[in-house]
Amino acid sequence: MVQLNLRPERKTREKIDSMLEKSGWKIIEEGQQIPPKGAFAVEEYQTESGPVDYALIVDSDVIGLVEAKKEIEPVYSVLTQAQRYARDILNTKYEFDDFKVPFIYSTNSRDTYFQDLRTENSRSRKVLTIHTPNALVEFLSRDLNKPMSWFLDNPLRNEYLRYYQKDAIKAIEGNVLRNKNKMLLAMATGTGKTITTVALLYRMLKSGRFRRILFLVDRIELANQALGALASFKAEPAQKFDRIYEVFCRRIPEGREWKSLNINTRLMPESKLSNPRPNDAHVFVATIQSMYRLITGQKEPDKEIEADKDYDIDVDKIEYNPKIPIHAFDLIISDECHRSIYNKWKIVLDYFDSVQVGLTATPALHTYAYFDSNLAYTYSLEKAVRDGYLVDYDVVHIDTQITMEGIKLKKGRQIKIEDVQTREMHNTLIDDEIKFEPKKIERKITAVDRNRKIVDEFAKYFKDGRKTVFFAVDDKHADQLVKLLREKFSDKGDKLVQKITYKVDKAPDMIKQFRNRELSCNCCNCGYANNRYRCSK
Repeated sequence: MVQLNLRPERKTREKIDSMLEKSGWKIIEEGQQIPPKGAFAVEEYQTESGPVDYALIVDSDVIGLVEAKKEIEPVYSVLTQAQRYARDILNTKYEFDDFKVPFIYSTNSRDTYFQDLRTENSRSRKVLTIHTPNALVEFLSRDLNKPMSWFLDNPLRNEYLRYYQKDAIKAIEGNVLRNKNKMLLAMATGTGKTITTVALLYRMLKSGRFRRILFLVDRIELANQALGALASFKAEPAQKFDRIYEVFCRRIPEGREWKSLNINTRLMPESKLSNPRPNDAHVFVATIQSMYRLITGQKEPDKEIEADKDYDIDVDKIEYNPKIPIHAFDLIISDECHRSIYNKWKIVLDYFDSVQVGLTATPALHTYAYFDSNLAYTYSLEKAVRDGYLVDYDVVHIDTQITMEGIKLKKGRQIKIEDVQTREMHNTLIDDEIKFEPKKIERKITAVDRNRKIVDEFAKYFKDGRKTVFFAVDDKHADQLVKLLREKFSDKGDKLVQKITYKVDKAPDMIKQFRNRELSCNCCNCGYANNRYRCSK
């Protein structure tokens, strides 16, 4: 008879010990006296069916069990073993159906799964590490049924929201009631995702289901938009959102625009992150880049143009930072989550043990995958046009041979090469044939003639009074497009074409000006935009 040793080897136990200690648990070896006060992880704690690897004890109460396995073993299915110990443990004051302990874990030091056993249909979930003692005590103090009853007893009534915005909020609330941890909200651009989200956040905080909310964006301008929406949203009669609940950010917006809003926003105190409390109720607006720097302990850049920088990171793993426990937020809203930055930096999303709602107009494949293909609600462009909330558009396809096939440079051809450090241009001869795929154009090589032909084709459809946005690959590509467009529309002067990227001075003000600037109509110069405002004549 061969007996298998399923206990984790010493090396793995040392890693798990380190996990526990970083989360605030003091290790008590088997047979040692357990102090009456404090938070302890007691090794080889006895139950009627054998010893569990660790019992998590706070002030003499066993509130959690940890089943540890070897690092090479999968641990998802091991929760059933932890459940058995939770049934067979002795001398506890808890009773949740058959379970006598509220919380269980299974871990191999690489992957960790957690389950709250207090409800009949509880779902296990993957977490970065084991929760702190304060987190488990907070979980234990919460009435799980009260917030759910609040949603049912307080149906959404908001005269300022459109019907589909109300439907979107109801759909998210329904997912929360069904214990969904990830969900997508897809709404066409211009249909009010931000205002819908702010109304949703207010109901989530009001119900008590969520208390600490992270509103995550990928650009400072989007963070400012969110702060403005939170400051202007009338949550109660004569009371704005940020006067009822605390709103924090990483950077206080500047300028007359923000003074006129009278926003009640402050910088996020370190204590709110390092020591979250059960009575906290706030929204923290931050960029995903900023959150990465917070978690990894990096300094925030002084200049805004560096704050949104998409620099290289370790995409495989992020280390646990005891200064930011994984329960610091219980709900994360990811704005524009279809963008590739969320795929690259999803480790920031995975860091926190939280329910996640993704906002998008155009879900990408990686977006569906991350949010478990759970599209809670969608309001399409086509539906918005039919409802009269958006204006339809015509699609003009402009294809060039270079765009479709790429660029092939033959041997002996003379080209210009830019020194990436000095930005100086040098003439050189190609000593061998070089092929650039279409996706490399404007990243590794530029073709000015291609861009000029695209601008020429665009000019055939351009009419005065219409606003147009050109999306460039990078800042240098944007400079080239601005130059070509100004050459094409030279009779309009430079003012017609403006570059708005992170490198221009006061980019947020330029975006606002572009968004709100009135254009002349076709019949006169009255200052009203075509097809949107009534002409004075």
